[in-house]
Amino acid sequence: MIDYKTLKLDKNSIPVKQMYYGIVLELAMKEKESWTKPYLIEKVKKEVPLPPELSAFKNPKSKNTIEYLHIDNAIRGLIRTENAIKHTDGQHYVITDVGKRAYKENGVHLTMRQVFYARIAQEKEDWEELKKEKSETNTLIRPSDRYEGYISFSKDNWKKVQTFGHKLTYHEYLDAQKNSDIIWTHNDLARLYFFNNAQGYFKGTIVKIAKEHILLDNLVISKAKGNKEVRHNEGSPHSLIWLKREDFKDYHVGDCLSFTAQVYPYLQDKKRPEINYALATPKHISKIDHHHLSPKKDIMLSEGAWNTSPFSEIKPYSKIEEELEKDNYLVKVTYTAVESAEIIPGDVIDTGKEKNIKYRYRDKKSKQIAKTKVYSVYDESKKLLFKTSDYTKLREYLVNL
Repeated sequence: MIDYKTLKLDKNSIPVKQMYYGIVLELAMKEKESWTKPYLIEKVKKEVPLPPELSAFKNPKSKNTIEYLHIDNAIRGLIRTENAIKHTDGQHYVITDVGKRAYKENGVHLTMRQVFYARIAQEKEDWEELKKEKSETNTLIRPSDRYEGYISFSKDNWKKVQTFGHKLTYHEYLDAQKNSDIIWTHNDLARLYFFNNAQGYFKGTIVKIAKEHILLDNLVISKAKGNKEVRHNEGSPHSLIWLKREDFKDYHVGDCLSFTAQVYPYLQDKKRPEINYALATPKHISKIDHHHLSPKKDIMLSEGAWNTSPFSEIKPYSKIEEELEKDNYLVKVTYTAVESAEIIPGDVIDTGKEKNIKYRYRDKKSKQIAKTKVYSVYDESKKLLFKTSDYTKLREYLVNL
């Protein structure tokens, strides 16, 4: 048993959840079979006994005791964050190789950072073993539940990767695929590449136009027209994709489009090479009446999408910013209860939801709700050209300018 007074305590003199990580793993290692969470929590409570008055101390916002919540949160952290514990079914758990490794290397007083390092080391060993087992086969896998992407061990697929003149050996190709597991949009494209003959049906809104490229937001991905669609959150980096402009010269910022395209893999050559996926040869392009409107874009999102595109090999994003088409007038948005902001008309205006208003304006007025908005269009000399509270009329006016 462990004296609770030797551990770091919270303001209620109860051990904080971080103190339970190593204890949970130690007791889990001793179990020969899977266990339930309530069972292990009781084992931990016996291993670190508290005085009755502390053990009975309840959280005012929960029916459970603070002791129970700290232990429960420690178990949850080991499951969610570092995969040191895993489910065997809906109610039962076992310790993983990561958890065993972390405990053996660091003992009962380990930290979550040490569990993290154990996970990295274990995953590296597992990956090397997997490469030896599957190398030069036609296997396509998702290595684990934590891994969002796909890894192909096929030499034919390796040879199809666009490398832009960079050298890419077969084993570097495997590692580069493993490095690409966190790019959600590209994983959706990878599914089309491997399971839909590298073809897909897409929808998107043009939000930026440069000399030779366009930026689409609110990207919607599906196998074919009418099939189930994958949609990413508007304004997130996962919903953005850059394409060559040559096939979209008849379209403008704000246009909502649908089209088919081929998916191809390419090498993102940087400190940690990755295999990403992009779109080429768009066909059947058509303007659609309605698609989700895009909020005003943060330059960082556009730049991030550019830097993970195949075009970043050609020119830096700073050049793209210089090339962006800009109109010589401003749209001023006035909120009755807040204040005003200026945006370029090529960007579509935010919806002005209460939570967005509070986030944007940190002053005494931020607690007020913006009930109405007035859109005013000015030319370069700041002469008022148009004024309306109707967003649809604003869009119509800007398109016809």
